Amino acid sequence: VTSAVPGVPACDVPAHSVPRVGSAIADILRALHSLAVETCPFGRRLRVTVPLAARSVAERTNFQPNQRPWPEYERLLAELLASRSSAEAMEAGDLVVCHGDACLPNVVLDPDTWAVTGLVDLGRLGVADRYLDLALVTRSIASATMNRQYGPQDASALLQAYGLVDPDAGRIDFYRLLDEFC
Repeated sequence: VTSAVPGVPACDVPAHSVPRVGSAIADILRALHSLAVETCPFGRRLRVTVPLAARSVAERTNFQPNQRPWPEYERLLAELLASRSSAEAMEAGDLVVCHGDACLPNVVLDPDTWAVTGLVDLGRLGVADRYLDLALVTRSIASATMNRQYGPQDASALLQAYGLVDPDAGRIDFYRLLDEFC
């Protein structure tokens, strides 16, 4: 169902509200990730997304113009394919319902309470490893060029609020790399 979602995107909050926003995002991701996988009709497992990445490189589609030279995408794809089997082994034990593009612009908040009022841009929603969402939201938070009021410490705080005190850096890196092709 598509409808207007009241509020402001998480990328537009003032710096003094960042800790409350990070906690709210962790809460909504935990709630989304607790939905029954069996009831989600959409698949975003690596057996689906990695072939899409390879096809994007072969067809030179789904990329921003002038983002990178093509040989760089070919090198990144080779890196992705080399680590695929390891990622699939981890994925098998940690499947949840994922947003698929859990970045700050896609989380909408009430500007008075900073409670999440909705999630938008759900075109990549589906069953996947929870690290897909965690990798993208922490990249969005930690990037000084994307969202200046946030920083790496806020990404760490979000992961702690989510319940991860010792996140798997390799899985985070893998899903950020995969996102280069989506």
